[in-house]
Amino acid sequence: MKNILLLAFTFFVLSTSFAQKEKISIDKDVVSVNGVPVFELDVTDNGNSIKLSNLEGKELAYFQGLDFYDSQEITSGNPKGRVIYYEITFMNDKRQCEAHIPGMRKAFAKYILENKLVVDGEINEEAESRLILINGKKFSERKKNSTTIIIVR
Repeated sequence: MKNILLLAFTFFVLSTSFAQKEKISIDKDVVSVNGVPVFELDVTDNGNSIKLSNLEGKELAYFQGLDFYDSQEITSGNPKGRVIYYEITFMNDKRQCEAHIPGMRKAFAKYILENKLVVDGEINEEAESRLILINGKKFSERKKNSTTIIIVR
């Protein structure tokens, strides 16, 4: 049993060390990958929204934080059933989609990089279309059908 756990732990450590090829850092809203500045993330609206811009300051996308309450999401850790998501508006063509991105700027930077949303300082339209196709407006649909009833005693 110890050998199996040791083998699993070794595999986990090796796989995570190989998976982390890029070093993401954020300094004064500028996101850099391996020391090379790529784009800017500006937290706005009391931390509820994030603006994605290229290095010249051109706004590329806007992530607006939204929430709703869903009785199906009620747990001991989430007693009200709160669901938090972001409505993403792409400024080049005003198309939108929604996504759950847990965390703040570093999580957003990772999300943008993993989805290859910014290429050469502009929105990658192919990646944008893929993201919209995959995510759509699923949270808005759930919000319409939400049946949360909260009784305060």
